[in-house]
Amino acid sequence: MTIVQEGNGIVSGGWSAKGDGGGGGCLPDVPCNAFGNLIGRNLVSQVAIELLGAGNFEGTLIEPTQLRGVFGVGLASDTITFFRTGG
Repeated sequence: MTIVQEGNGIVSGGWSAKGDGGGGGCLPDVPCNAFGNLIGRNLVSQVAIELLGAGNFEGTLIEPTQLRGVFGVGLASDTITFFRTGG
């Protein structure tokens, strides 16, 4: 993910992932490089982000380089941690 904080708590950017098919621009059951835009809000103690074409994330910054929370797709959800890897 690439996240940019805009004014008024809005966050935007993009995401990319190795998809196994069925989301993010991948055809059903066809692996591909999935990608899309994201939009969300910085809610002071947490962030809520919609990864357009993939799902929704709600989480919090637990360390300066780690964002942890819940990623949901439809009715399914699981915990996830994103690690900052660049400048």
